[in-house]
Amino acid sequence: MDMQSSLPERVLSVDEWNDKSNTKFFKRYEGPYRMKIVKLGNHPIRKVLEKQFEYMSRNLYFISAFGRFLLGHTKEEEVAKAEDIAKRTIMNATESMQKRIAQAKILLKSTGNENEETFFSKQFSLEVPITTPGANLYAELLRLTDEFYTINYMLWVDGEIDNPTKFKNESDARVEVQRVVRGIASQFLFILNLTRKKNHQEADKAGAHDEQKLEDAAVDAVDTEIGAGAMTGSVVGDETAPAAESAAGKRKKTAPEKAAAEPAVA
Repeated sequence: MDMQSSLPERVLSVDEWNDKSNTKFFKRYEGPYRMKIVKLGNHPIRKVLEKQFEYMSRNLYFISAFGRFLLGHTKEEEVAKAEDIAKRTIMNATESMQKRIAQAKILLKSTGNENEETFFSKQFSLEVPITTPGANLYAELLRLTDEFYTINYMLWVDGEIDNPTKFKNESDARVEVQRVVRGIASQFLFILNLTRKKNHQEADKAGAHDEQKLEDAAVDAVDTEIGAGAMTGSVVGDETAPAAESAAGKRKKTAPEKAAAEPAVA
């Protein structure tokens, strides 16, 4: 299976692909980082990276670094738990995507066309700043999702899957990625809530790890900050994302939404 671009390959800098982000984490971040090159051929997945990667990077960094900085060692157990949940959330999705790819490759091999070349009208390599181990894992998840999209397309063109199956497979993959974004947001909100309590007694009350409550708050927080159309707008046209964001902006924000939308790093 050979995937190529019909045009000369471009490497997009962070400023090029991240120019519309509202998070501003990369501009404020002053610590060390590694630059990873992620090659993506499918437009929907590239849009996911553009809309979500900085948001995810901010949340993951806050959980580990600023969580410990602001809480000291008084809440090390809670911070470690949030870190563990965040890592397992990404790893579970990664393992699931790897299984999807393996199953799709088996089906593709049965067609005898697994060595056919697949061209992209636009295939970009993107510079991605890696500020935490979790950000590195998330970048790999997006790369795998892009690979799954390509194999799924090949099966569709070869007639191995029909139209509904092709688009359902893509939808299921996007849901997998979105579940990770919301899962990380819930842990970010948990640590953020701890840092904003005025005393240890209130912090102890906030420390109850109510995953369902955190998940519910994260859904609204993600939709508010990066748009409810962040996973679907790139599929049917980018014009859907601003509409979703506008709709979200008309209603009054909840406390968790305000917390998630406020800059977390000075």
